[in-house]
Amino acid sequence: MRILNKLLFILPLICVITSCGDTELEAPEIIPSEPSVISFWEEQSHLVMMGWKGKVNAVKESSYIVPFERQSKDEEAVSSSEWKFDISGHLIYYNPTSIEPTIYARDVWQVMACYSYGYDKAGKMVKVIVNDFSGDPVIYTLTYGEHEVFVPLIFPLGIYDFFLVKGLESISDADGSVLYTYSGNKAIYTTESWSGVTSTTFEYDEGVMYPVRKIVTLKRGGVIANMEITSYLYNEDGSLASSDKIVKEGENEVERTVVRYMASTLLPVSKLTDAGGQLDWTYKYDDNNWWTEITYKEHFEEEAEAKELSIYTRKDAFGNWTEAVQQQNNMVDWSHPDSSVKVNRIISYY
Repeated sequence: MRILNKLLFILPLICVITSCGDTELEAPEIIPSEPSVISFWEEQSHLVMMGWKGKVNAVKESSYIVPFERQSKDEEAVSSSEWKFDISGHLIYYNPTSIEPTIYARDVWQVMACYSYGYDKAGKMVKVIVNDFSGDPVIYTLTYGEHEVFVPLIFPLGIYDFFLVKGLESISDADGSVLYTYSGNKAIYTTESWSGVTSTTFEYDEGVMYPVRKIVTLKRGGVIANMEITSYLYNEDGSLASSDKIVKEGENEVERTVVRYMASTLLPVSKLTDAGGQLDWTYKYDDNNWWTEITYKEHFEEEAEAKELSIYTRKDAFGNWTEAVQQQNNMVDWSHPDSSVKVNRIISYY
């Protein structure tokens, strides 16, 4: 009887164990998560975007008319520029003239300015000082929101007139007046000057993190004097693929400029302007993305063509070029001389 009870107890266990052994547990399906795409505008530092290698601290670039051997040590450069970066690679200073902003430059007839950029501990740009050499620098304060949208700055970042910053919500002047705001699907900026009231609006399409249009209107006496409409296209990583700007006076289109960019850079590869005739620039680069040739063509009744060339003759241990010989032409760039130019760079590192 005792043996029978044991058998009755063990038998169900054997059945359970057997039935469990017959059923294989299915492993849960593992769905790989999609890798988050980091935007071009936040993936790398300003230093890397601008093509510098190593931990660059400061750069001074000066151009001299050749033959270089005939120059005296005191000979002034025909052009100079300065860049400074912090240890994280943020641009903190840019001066396209190398003239100190404390000096009133009577001979600087172009509209130029010196820029200083300040950042918080997280690396966000929070203060910018723009000095146009008039003696009255303009101080901007930048504030950020919780949104993920990339908003254009209202001032250049170094040589770049178009630069996007993630989460920017407003820009104020020194007395706290809000000059520029992003809200919803628009970023708006308005200025007044002797020429009239200029309103700049960047527009966003639904679900798009980058502005797709810029509309600039100039009004005099409440009447629109002219209008600029720029359309932007982007690559998959968010870098700018092209811009298409149309300038109107009244209902008439007076100029159109299309610029195309090398993928994942801020470098132009072509620029085409139509203003009663076509003006065409084409850019070539080497494997380091250093420009080697710019071809300019005019397509009017009489066609014209000009070129600029650059050969890099020296670079430092980090791979940054420190000397170049360029054949410049003021048809290609009005600010350049018609001459061979030697360009020197003095680079310091952290």
